[in-house]
Amino acid sequence: ANVTWTPGCSETAWEIIAQPTGTAAPTAAATGTPVTTPPPFTITGLLASTSYDFYVRAVCTAGTDVSVWSAPKAFTTFIGNDDCAGAYNVPVNSNDLCTQVRAGMFNGSTISTVGGTTCGTDNSGDIWFQFTAANTSHIIDFINFAGTAHPIMLTVYSGNCGSLTQMACSYNNSATVTGLQVGSTYFIRASINTVTTDTNMQFNVCVKTPVAPASGTSLSCLINTVNSDFEIPAFVGNWPIFPHDNTFLGWKTSAPDHAIEVWDTPNGDNTPAYSGTQFIELNANYSSYVYQDFPTPVTTVFNYGFAHRGRSAAGPDTCYLKAGPPGGPYTLVATSVQGRTAWRFNTGSYTVPAGQTVTRFIFEAGPTGSGNATVGNFLDAINFTADNSIVSASPLSLDCTSTNVTTVVGAGAGTWSADPSNPATTVIADPYDNTTTISGFSVSGTYRYNWTTLYCTSSVDIVYLDNGNRVPQFTQVAPICASTTMAALPIISTEGITGTWSPVFDNTTTATYTFTP
Repeated sequence: ANVTWTPGCSETAWEIIAQPTGTAAPTAAATGTPVTTPPPFTITGLLASTSYDFYVRAVCTAGTDVSVWSAPKAFTTFIGNDDCAGAYNVPVNSNDLCTQVRAGMFNGSTISTVGGTTCGTDNSGDIWFQFTAANTSHIIDFINFAGTAHPIMLTVYSGNCGSLTQMACSYNNSATVTGLQVGSTYFIRASINTVTTDTNMQFNVCVKTPVAPASGTSLSCLINTVNSDFEIPAFVGNWPIFPHDNTFLGWKTSAPDHAIEVWDTPNGDNTPAYSGTQFIELNANYSSYVYQDFPTPVTTVFNYGFAHRGRSAAGPDTCYLKAGPPGGPYTLVATSVQGRTAWRFNTGSYTVPAGQTVTRFIFEAGPTGSGNATVGNFLDAINFTADNSIVSASPLSLDCTSTNVTTVVGAGAGTWSADPSNPATTVIADPYDNTTTISGFSVSGTYRYNWTTLYCTSSVDIVYLDNGNRVPQFTQVAPICASTTMAALPIISTEGITGTWSPVFDNTTTATYTFTP
């Protein structure tokens, strides 16, 4: 920090002290850093983003004749991660919990010259972080906000500070990035997405590892809901509370005051959460809606589920789920009417129309038992999920008993292609139909087919066994008596085809046995 002062008289030497704000003022016996050149003076060794109090006194005779210490002058050092080259390292959590975080603050931040301007409409200051990928997919969250509730853009990059490639851009404080290289370093930029000179804002950065789906589907093929249970940020013993949506994870509101009404349990209404410990009331102070946006570059099908409960004893509450592009028009997807005595869980699906590259799901209040749109309609456990992977089981099996044709099914819109390492050429009936047939198998082996959408690429394996399309031949077994012991049936046909017999042989009854190559 560069500090300066005005000499009080003709002195040519001084002592200075810079100490963290809150430290007791220095006494007359305290010794400061000697300065023998006129001000200004550069103080080194200070911590970044830290508040200090500065003191100075004149030295007329070293060690014996000094003035009193000046009154404190407060200052805060600049942040250390104001540019990409100074990016702070963020620890990576091995699960989907934010056990380890890295603190960040915008105080004193400036606008970087790298990273581009495609994420967000404004930038009044940005700060940088970096992490080393421990998995092919990670989730980055901004949580635990303090200070002014500015809108923040979250941008993720690959590459290096001299050549950055944008991978993700988010305005709801969360981004899921896939296709990462384990061991590689990636950069995160947080930027203030409004025009302001107020940079008093602090938060934590969390990098977590998503739990792999039990189905085995690649995480890159899934679109999932952020903060579906409204558990982040956590509020204990305060109900309701009205956080600003700029500081909320995943969800936004159309209300002009940007307030989302969060209820904790227990609460004065004795209403339990459907899941977890927190839920929301649909409107806080204004008739509005809450929403979350999802990227949908091509058509896909969302499966949804949400818990709804009324609040008023005077009658049930009505809630509308609608969907459409940001700004509308919105199409009614579902209507839920529910009283206050229990939660109702609603499920269904929504097909994204072609050309709707971003899909916004909104929850809007209808008639309420209270007669007030801002009182009623509790919501919890909201999930929107789209799986754009292959639906068919893998591996599939074909052999000489089949018609040499199989059907494969993928989700959404995409293109089928054969892996170049397949044993032989086959025929895909319609590469652009998500349900198509594949035929023309001629050589035994494992064939792989890829279903590529704008979301991801997933694969299905088809194992083909070629026995020459020949029916195995065997020497007819002579009739035997029930009391006679018979040798095992041959497992190799006269043409040399190997296989097994079913059912289990029983020489006490007449039966037909099937040979499977």
